This record gives sequence, C-alpha cells and structure tokens, in this order.
Amino acid sequence: KQCINAEYGKQWYQRRVRERWPTIFSFVSIRIKDPIVRNQTIVILLNNCSNNSGRMSFHHLFICLTICISIVQPYKVGLLLNSEDQDNADSISSLADYFLIQLNASHAEFHDYSYLSIMSAVCALFEKDVVAIVSESDSTLTKVQIDIASRFNIPIIAGRATNPFLESSNKETIELVRLFPSDAYQSQAVFDLLKEYHWREFSILASADDYGTDGVIHLLYQAAHDETFKIRNVQHFNAGLDLSNSSVRLFSKELQLIRESLVRVIVLNCAQRFTEKVFKEAKDYGLMEESFVWIVTDAVATQIKEISNKDPDHQVYRGVIGTIPSYGKGSDRYEKIKESYVSTGQDSGDLSVSSVMVLEGLHWVERSLSVLDRGQWDNLPSVNCKSPGSWLGGIELFNQMTKTLSEERVDHITFNIMNFQSEGFVKIGVWQNSTRLADHNNKKVRWIKRDDVVFVGGLKSAPSGFGMSLSGHHLRIGVVPELPITTKKENCTHKESSPKCWEAGMPTFLQS
Repeated sequence: KQCINAEYGKQWYQRRVRERWPTIFSFVSIRIKDPIVRNQTIVILLNNCSNNSGRMSFHHLFICLTICISIVQPYKVGLLLNSEDQDNADSISSLADYFLIQLNASHAEFHDYSYLSIMSAVCALFEKDVVAIVSESDSTLTKVQIDIASRFNIPIIAGRATNPFLESSNKETIELVRLFPSDAYQSQAVFDLLKEYHWREFSILASADDYGTDGVIHLLYQAAHDETFKIRNVQHFNAGLDLSNSSVRLFSKELQLIRESLVRVIVLNCAQRFTEKVFKEAKDYGLMEESFVWIVTDAVATQIKEISNKDPDHQVYRGVIGTIPSYGKGSDRYEKIKESYVSTGQDSGDLSVSSVMVLEGLHWVERSLSVLDRGQWDNLPSVNCKSPGSWLGGIELFNQMTKTLSEERVDHITFNIMNFQSEGFVKIGVWQNSTRLADHNNKKVRWIKRDDVVFVGGLKSAPSGFGMSLSGHHLRIGVVPELPITTKKENCTHKESSPKCWEAGMPTFLQS
C-alpha cells in the first residue's frame, strides 16, 4: 500500500509485472482505465499470484485472472423488453444470460415498458451508465427510443425494426444500428419475384400502422416507375382491431374489394398477430382457391409455421410464398447459434427470432468495444435525462459498430424465398441485393418454368394472376339495336334533304 502511494513504487510494480507477465500486464492496462485501480490490481497480482520460486503456476494464474475479472467492471449494455410479451421477454433474458456468461463482456439491465413509459425506461438505463441499448421493439416504439437516446449519443441497436425511414438524412447524429435489413430490400425482393412470374398487376393488403404502410412504400415506388406494372388495389385495415372474438369478420370490406378487382395476386404485409385471422377470412371469401397468388412478408412468413402447428387445417396456407431474412429461423446463422446454445443443455424453445437478434446486438457491441479498447477513447458514459449533455464516446462506438456491420453485410443482404408445401415451409430460392433472384441452389433459372413450386390450390404451374381469361373460349358478340335519332318518311315528295321528309324525337335535329 505504501508503494502504491509513491510514484516510484507505481513505476517499479508496473515494470516488474510487464517483464514477468506481459500478457497479464497488457490485459490489465487495456481493461482498467483508472490509473489508481490499475496499480492496485498490479500490486495484488504481485503479492498473491506468484509462488516461492518467483514463477506463476497454472493454479496461481487462474486465481490471478479471477482477481482481475472481479476488479474490472464490465461494460453495461441496456436491454429494452416488452412486459406485455412475457414469453418472448423470458426467452431473451435466458439467451442474454447465456451470452454474458460465455463472454463476460456486458451487463444487461432489463426494463419492462409500455408506449408511454419508454422515456422513463431509457432514462433509467442512462443512470446505469450503459454504453448502448439493444432493443427488440418494433419500428413504432424504436422511433421514440431513438429520439431520446440520440440526444445523449447513446447508440440504439434495433433488433427487429425494419422501417426504411428510421434513419434521417443528417449523418452527424447518433441514431441506430440496424440488425434486420430495411423493408426497402424486402420490397425489392418481392418486386423481382413479381417480375419473374410476369404478375404485372397485383393488390396490396396491409395493416394501417408504420410497419404496414411504410413497409410497402418502396414496392409502390418500384411499380409506379415501371410502366408495365399496375397496382389494382391498396387496402389498409385497422391495426388496432380486437382479435379476441373469432366469430366476427374484421376484413370483409378489404377482401371483398380485392376479389372484385379480378386481379388474383395479393401481397400481404402486416404484423404476425393478424395472419391467422386474415387467411381464415380469405378462405371464406374464396381467395384461397386456384388462380390466386399470396406473397407474404417476413413478419408473417417467420411465424407461419407455428401458426400452422396450432391450426388443424394448416393446408389453408399451402401455396403461400414468403420472404424471410437469411438470419431468421431456419437460416444457417440461426442454426449455428441454436447448436451452440443447445449443446450446453439449454432449451431450444428459448430461441425466438427476437432473442437471437438481441444476442446479435450484444455480439456487435462486444466486438466494437474490443476494437475501441485497443486505443484510447472516452469509455465512461455519464449522462442522465435531468441535465443536458452527451457522451462523446458514444459517437466512436456508433461509428465502430456501423463500420463493423457494413464490412460484413453491405454486399450480402439476403432473403430466403419460402413456399408452404404439404410438409411446411420449404426454401425455394434466394434473393441478394448484389445478385438478385436465384433458386435454392443459388443458380439463375426461369422461375415461371419451375415445377418444384406449389401455388394456392395445389397448382404446380404458375397462375396467370388474373381471375378471368378468354383463352380457349369462343367469343360471342351480342348486338342490341337502339332507336335511331331520325327516320325518313315514306313516300315523301320533297327533296331528300328537306326537313319535311324526316322525323325526329327532338325538333332541333331537323332544324340543323
């Protein structure tokens, strides 16, 4: 203790540790920024981690590392969870705990919230000195979180927000690190699929919320700028509908208008909770018969397998085509995480898509922190909602996470094209932002000629997309005679051009 208080003693202890145990010295120097705590740690290493011969045994090395880890305060990463979805919150908590035990890099602070309590939840995390916040919220709630956190330069890592308009044009502000690709990419995948099958006219059925409306804007833009395409219907239904009463029809107006349009290609973009009800009513209205085409986006497609397991008449979904991000359920990345997680005796039921994306968020935060810790940076956030101020280190962390993600994903945004067949969802193709549409073997093929895709009604050949076709039918034309405007009098002795030889319902015709 006396040596700690003397500058010479500090230097002597640091030099001795550097010479004898350079790896330990490097670990302590990097992880402990406070000089007093760092020197105290080095003294503990010298006094407790060497044997009589002056060398460190494996046993003492283990003790030494344990002391280091107990002294070094890990970075804290906040987690925002929704208490209204307790099962999902529990699965995220379980997976996050597993991650933290494995890496010992972050500390999670779990907060329940409603829409009105988001601000208090975020501010509570600030008081814990978190370096970043990983959110599993949807796009609507993520907007509010970004608005609060960006003022203090605390990065938001969005686990499942896909709204293409969450980022602003101001590149100097701290906003969000997006783990799921924007809906703009998914819209492009759907548009390429429509082009490949020559479905030039289609209808859109979407929920009237941020996800439903903003999620298809890019698809609308693509179709509007291609003169060969025509959007027959864009129907939005109330996103606040009560789904508890299964006997009440909620989408009658929208489905009826789509059916009367004669166009048979329907793109469905809505939250997962509406899926079962939409398809049930669509079946009642005859929209699940042959000649119809249903293309669903990721919110529906990632959960439709679970829906079919609960629904004994799951074949109602047969022929549905869906898009799923390549790291959703069934993806290589998801299966790799699942294999590692289950091998430790954990329950695979904990692995919801949201929980895996939270794990991804923690992973990217930890990787970025490890890069920044190799140099000097402001690693001590100290902000609160009660006083103005921001954390400069947050800008460095945000930029590092953005850089790390862009290096791995900028040219590899991938959606799997799925088809619901008799055995469930089957991967039939891949869409990438660099190579566009390909089959499940990543080969370029003519999709309209494929025989391994099942369409609604069990068809193996691609429908035309129209409900009424004249192909193979005789054309019968009926003529209905109308009374003429004027008639010529019989046996008229005047000139034929004389008005006296003509009769009309309106005298003005005779005068002219």
